[in-house]
Amino acid sequence: QGFTKITVNENSKLSIYNLQGKLLKSTTIKNGTSRINLSNLNSGIYLVHLEGKSGSVTTKKIIKQ
Repeated sequence: QGFTKITVNENSKLSIYNLQGKLLKSTTIKNGTSRINLSNLNSGIYLVHLEGKSGSVTTKKIIKQ
């Protein structure tokens, strides 16, 4: 319940922000699929920002219930 899986094609910096733009978590994830622990976050909507070593940037919205 408190985890989400994220798949990336290259080593990436993962940052999780609340909707006010406050950085809540930052970590580096390796190429492939990673399990991200969200158990310390309250229910709500968060933005996951992924920045790859090649400079690619992806932002996803996650909803934690």
